[in-house]
Amino acid sequence: MIKHIQKTIAILVCSSILFPSCQKVIKLDLKESDKKIVIEGGIADGTAISTITLTKNINFDQSNTFPNVSGATVKISDNEGNSETLTETSAGVYQTSTLTGVSGRTYFLSIVAEGKIYSSQCTMPYKVNFDSLLFEKELGFQGDSMNNITPLFQDPAGIKNYYRYVTYVNGVRVKGSIRDNDFFSDGNYHVSPLQYDDIKLKNNDTLMIEMQCVDKAIDLYFVSLLQTTSGSSGAPANPVTNIVGGALGYFSAYTKQTKKVRIP
Repeated sequence: MIKHIQKTIAILVCSSILFPSCQKVIKLDLKESDKKIVIEGGIADGTAISTITLTKNINFDQSNTFPNVSGATVKISDNEGNSETLTETSAGVYQTSTLTGVSGRTYFLSIVAEGKIYSSQCTMPYKVNFDSLLFEKELGFQGDSMNNITPLFQDPAGIKNYYRYVTYVNGVRVKGSIRDNDFFSDGNYHVSPLQYDDIKLKNNDTLMIEMQCVDKAIDLYFVSLLQTTSGSSGAPANPVTNIVGGALGYFSAYTKQTKKVRIP
């Protein structure tokens, strides 16, 4: 989720090599920002129900409870003339009931919320077939057990492809997602394990991977989100969004496939 740092931060800078006892206080006066709507979600291919969630961003020092935005008008349409106004199924959660995604079509999101208008568009990539999911246990360098989780599929040659992987253990989604592209593996068969910082699996657990084919703008969003949350982007900044109108978040048109394995 997205937060904004609201306070003056004192940073102690010290070089233990050149100046062992030095301390310098740098004050970053980060002004309070306006509360913004956060739009997250999109439309998937097939008959799956698609969901858009609307929340409000919060201060950096607040708990992770994001206010829902109710009473909005949320509409998704495509370049073939199909459209649907989504139904608010719970506070801040808007879902389709009839509109389905089709690869190659461009989808348009229109939202009217709290007197403001937001819009976005995204073209759904063509599906890359998810062949199978491989799970292997491997002995690590320190004698610990490592889990290798590998989606197996053929990447199409000559096309820039962007992938996002969402993980579920026993039906419960694991926080975050993993993104990838084929910049260095175009046209190759994918056999690279996914890199997880921390995922605990036990015997007889059910592991499910949802593989999404997304467009370049969505990949850029998750790259910038990772940089923001890891602190590698320097000064705090919001992830790059494909939403027009001043909102945060993203709107994605994507294909999805799932594969399951039971942990031996």
